[in-house]
Amino acid sequence: MNKHDPEWARQSVSDAISNLRFLRNLKLIFPESVYYLPMNGLHLDRICNLENISVFGTCLDYHSLIVSEVAEAIAKSPLLAQLELDYPWGFSPPLDNFLEKRPPDMRSLSLSHVVIADVRYFFRVKPRLHALRSLELTNTAPSTRHLKFLVERRTVMTKFYKTLAHERTFLSRIVIDDVFPVFLDYLSLYSGILTEISILYLYKPVPWEDLDELAVRFYASILPKHIGSLEVLDISPMFTCKWCFHPKEYLLFSKAKHLRSLSVSFAFAHSANADPNLDHTLSDTVRDHYLVCDISY
Repeated sequence: MNKHDPEWARQSVSDAISNLRFLRNLKLIFPESVYYLPMNGLHLDRICNLENISVFGTCLDYHSLIVSEVAEAIAKSPLLAQLELDYPWGFSPPLDNFLEKRPPDMRSLSLSHVVIADVRYFFRVKPRLHALRSLELTNTAPSTRHLKFLVERRTVMTKFYKTLAHERTFLSRIVIDDVFPVFLDYLSLYSGILTEISILYLYKPVPWEDLDELAVRFYASILPKHIGSLEVLDISPMFTCKWCFHPKEYLLFSKAKHLRSLSVSFAFAHSANADPNLDHTLSDTVRDHYLVCDISY
């Protein structure tokens, strides 16, 4: 949809969807330019065999139109395996709003892959995400926000990871931008099935010392449990810290026999005489330079 599309064109798209009874993959993209345009009904309630749903952006009447209609499609798609939601600004609806129209006899979804670009979706996993194997959870707390904002988000995520642990739901693929003790507790519970872990950015309003302590624990006791099964490893903080690669980790990385892609930040040397064993930290307002080694094959 585009702001320059005439109304008849948008109506034609909406009408066409109603005839796609056997559609398997649905991707809705709403650029910022359509936010103030009235949207026609998409007739998603007539689609009953979806396996993948992706919704990017937002539009006018998003909650009453898009959320409601996607919920109708989910209710009629028992084979739905992937749900991807990216709501870039404003107040995002809870994920449960997308699931609220499921009939009573649809006890749980077979969702194996969930992508959430904002943790404000406040979703619960019991019992509906018992099949979850892949999780992308980003934009959990923008660096420009106050620490209180991060604490609130982590409270939600803490409940989520504890529920995963309680349900013995062990992920094989994880992409996140925030690390905290409960998350590492969860990763410590299992081994042998994690094929990808991507820890991105980490540019949060927290003391660097806390992140360094988590990095020490990760490299010492968490990564060794999963290194043998990993195919993709991406550790890319946006500043110099102990999450960056250190030569002492060479032996650990050498055990990654199944690794296909490796991306890891290297600490930035501030001067030619800098001691490579020294830790370089940042103030809360300055982002350091870093180098990234990216090897894929």
